[in-house]
Amino acid sequence: ASVSSERLIQWFEKLVALQESATGIQGLYRQAASAVVELIGLDRCVVVGCQSDPWTVELQHGKQQEHEMLFSHSVVEHVLKYQQTVFDSSINLSAAASLSNVSAFVGSPIMDERRCVIACLFGVRRLDDELASTGVLPIEAQLVQVIAGIVSTRISRLAAEAEQIRTQVQLEQFASTALVREMQSNPQWLEATERELTLMFGDIRNFSTISERLTAHETF
Repeated sequence: ASVSSERLIQWFEKLVALQESATGIQGLYRQAASAVVELIGLDRCVVVGCQSDPWTVELQHGKQQEHEMLFSHSVVEHVLKYQQTVFDSSINLSAAASLSNVSAFVGSPIMDERRCVIACLFGVRRLDDELASTGVLPIEAQLVQVIAGIVSTRISRLAAEAEQIRTQVQLEQFASTALVREMQSNPQWLEATERELTLMFGDIRNFSTISERLTAHETF
């Protein structure tokens, strides 16, 4: 089945908004789950955290019936094992009890900066939905995969930014802010090089005693 140009434009706009989002991890999960439900027309999307045992529901978006299972363990296990997107026509999980009231499903991995699966983006369409006869199309599954990929990239970027801040705080205990920024912006600056230098050595009387009372910034 083909996708209309209007719908493709809607997809691209949502993907760009997600890519440019400045929110944290929970905000990214919220936007991703909302995009899956709205763009594909599913009843519910759940972000399943896979870093703990048992797995946890990090966030859910959409409709849920009473006593209904939030996600399929069979689908999440498959996503974790193969680290790839799966949907109803790509694998046979019809025997799974968690999918007994489901007409269509899709699951896609969310990874961290080490390429480890930390969560699964899981969406379903129930049998009582007016679109129950329509499964998840391959192009729609690819859209979910792109959404999960964008979230993965943003999470990796957030982790890198947090690590950079931690490193900066640690280095600023021993060097000036300007020097630390130079080291971070130009890592090659710390590499060993051979140069001809002219040095002048001087000594301050009782400097060791004085420096014990000074901070790193004052000493520098």
